[in-house]
Amino acid sequence: MIKNKLLLAAFVIGLSCNVSAVEPSFDKAEIGYMDYSFDSPFSISEKLTGYEVKLSHSLNDNWYVAGSYTSVSKDVSSFETVDLNVYDIGLGYRLPISENIFGFGELDYLGSDLSSNNFGGSTSDGRQAKLGIKAMFTDNLEFTLALENITDGGVSTNYTVIGGALNLNDNMAFYFDYKSESELNRSAIGFRFNF
Repeated sequence: MIKNKLLLAAFVIGLSCNVSAVEPSFDKAEIGYMDYSFDSPFSISEKLTGYEVKLSHSLNDNWYVAGSYTSVSKDVSSFETVDLNVYDIGLGYRLPISENIFGFGELDYLGSDLSSNNFGGSTSDGRQAKLGIKAMFTDNLEFTLALENITDGGVSTNYTVIGGALNLNDNMAFYFDYKSESELNRSAIGFRFNF
């Protein structure tokens, strides 16, 4: 936890050195390639791949709604496929720190479905809480750093989230996200449509 706080502090200090007058985007739709890599109970590294769709829309100058859907899978063998679908929807609050830096907090309902064609499946629900900073380093380059807590099935896990976007024009951007904890690394890369 101390490591996460130090990382967040270094990021905030660094923002004061090189900033832009453009605000980061909270009105967007994103679609991209998703990669889940995790350690199984038998110390075997596993990887599921698929796609994600994310939406965010401002309600006013401070409040926004957000949601996402992720679908990843892995062919374990010629007879076995594992599918994981994760979805969330929630409400966020953003607060300007400066002209181009925003702090934000978000609370989401989280649901997941895990299925296997040979062993059935399971569903669970929980909550997801985020606290972070979005900033524009230049007129076209946005960065995000956040701490995220997910409680699902009675288990609470903390993540560090790093993301960014490169605006190609006023309406389209190229984005990336990376979320990590001790046993799971999740990365995404794709296109953003600003509105």
